[in-house]
Amino acid sequence: QLRLSANGRKTAQTGMPVLGWAPRWAMVVVSLFLIVLLAGSSTVAAASTSMPDDTLYPVKLATENVRLRLNRTNIGKARLHVTLADRRIQEIAYLARKGNAVRVERTTSRLAAHLDEVRRLIELEAGKPGRLQAISELKELLAERVASNEALLIQLREGQVSDEGMVSRVLERYRQGWQGVMGFGSGYNG
Repeated sequence: QLRLSANGRKTAQTGMPVLGWAPRWAMVVVSLFLIVLLAGSSTVAAASTSMPDDTLYPVKLATENVRLRLNRTNIGKARLHVTLADRRIQEIAYLARKGNAVRVERTTSRLAAHLDEVRRLIELEAGKPGRLQAISELKELLAERVASNEALLIQLREGQVSDEGMVSRVLERYRQGWQGVMGFGSGYNG
């Protein structure tokens, strides 16, 4: 193509950078990067509501692990583990309604791991000065969640599943985990 220069002569147009500052190949690379980023974030968003029998469930677990690693404080990590434990309870309820005992057991193991991590992180923070208030607030949050999650499991056990024993075992492991976190003795009868 030809264009007019400032002095009025016709000159051949050279590869003008897009937007006046970047070569065209760089814009292609940036465009491809954005496409991959958007596709990846769409997959992560879709995976966030997946259940253990869904194809995207491993993406959901990987995303949760990234969130845990990016969290810088022990209390922040413990709060996230509490949220993830709540998710595992919802997944267990879903799987129990479907009668999928194998996946219920796997998800219950993930739930127990979250509870163990909450306990471990609280123990790490307990010896540090000025952490008592944060630990107390976390335990209050836990107490609220325990009540609601136990109510869901009890309701599930009492009429929404064919294998009541499976849900009873989940409930027992859940109670044991929270007792360890909350520091309750064996006399806890929530």
